[in-house]
Amino acid sequence: MENEEKILSFGITGSVSTRTPLNLNPSYLLAQLEVQKLLLEITDQPRSKDYIQSALEGTDIQLENLEKTRLITQAGEHYRINCILFREEDLSIIKVITARLAEDLAAQYLSESSNFRRLFTQTTNASNKPEALAFILIGCFSLDWDGLQITQQLGYRANPHPTELGDQYIPWAEERGAEDVRGIYWGSHNDYFVNCVLTSFGDHFALPRTAFPDLSWRMERHVYDLELSPLLERNLINAFSPYVSAFSEQAGRVMLALAQGNLLPEAVSDVLEIDLDETLSLLNLLEALAYVHGNPDTGYKPLIPVLPQEDARLVEDVLTRSGGILVNWLSENIDELREELNGIAPLKYGLTFEEVFSQVWHYLFGLTNRRLVESGFFADPYAPTRKYRGFIPCVWHPDIMPEETTF
Repeated sequence: MENEEKILSFGITGSVSTRTPLNLNPSYLLAQLEVQKLLLEITDQPRSKDYIQSALEGTDIQLENLEKTRLITQAGEHYRINCILFREEDLSIIKVITARLAEDLAAQYLSESSNFRRLFTQTTNASNKPEALAFILIGCFSLDWDGLQITQQLGYRANPHPTELGDQYIPWAEERGAEDVRGIYWGSHNDYFVNCVLTSFGDHFALPRTAFPDLSWRMERHVYDLELSPLLERNLINAFSPYVSAFSEQAGRVMLALAQGNLLPEAVSDVLEIDLDETLSLLNLLEALAYVHGNPDTGYKPLIPVLPQEDARLVEDVLTRSGGILVNWLSENIDELREELNGIAPLKYGLTFEEVFSQVWHYLFGLTNRRLVESGFFADPYAPTRKYRGFIPCVWHPDIMPEETTF
């Protein structure tokens, strides 16, 4: 049974509100064993309405839930797959092709590494380390977020349309194999507030993450484990979520305050205009998370990348240089990639290359990031010195990169 529960790996590119009902959350649906089995069967051949309803019998999931989350779509009298779902043989092809191309893309960045390092010296936060800045600004902000925008604008990648609830995502799933996929750095988790953004970025398969915003999301999602009536569950979420958001935002504001320099708790309290006891509680938590280092007598400083509003020019310069590399490289290699992926299953069951490329791009830039970690240009999320491994967190001011430019 344990092996059966690991049929698919899955995720989304985009975001889903914590207030979205579970049966309309693609990640929840994809986590259900019955849905995983059904989707694999539909990849073999389209299935009838009766077949699908029979497969879902005994679950809290209806056929229309799979339609509304765009996991399947009606094609005549049957239903076919409508999401990215790679079989093992597809993944073997994709990994070989993207690993080879990632070596070349990484080489372009390594040839510019000295120029990027000069840019990193512009940071106003003396605690920022160049290797960690490279991982976040190039690996996450540029190759992930800007990369998704650039590939969409160039017509290489399809962009998702918002759902009826306002969520925006592309769901994906992959048949699990024996191969170790650790160290493909493509997973970005973000929570946006007026004065700060909390990000964790790294290995999608190193979950759950002991970081913000993941901790807050897990607290909110555990409400669903209480087995309440739908009405009480919904009202509890609506009442509970603002407190979790306020707690997360305060933690982010503390980190941005510490970017000014090594500060005593009293100074942080003054900057944020919050109670000293609350400040100390947050600092103790952040120290336990390995976000900060210090003590109440000598002060605290950040251990993770923190990008205050004053670093906006630095971010712009890094993204401009990286974007130029990326646009040139894509224009020279996209036709080869399109041709070599022509035989994979999702293209056969009706998806376009532009739809499939969303997840292929994650492999391509994720493997590029891995190569840049191995080279020493990027910080290593799995370094033995890290308390929590597989990702690197970051806190940044929202003015340095508007939310609509991320994905």
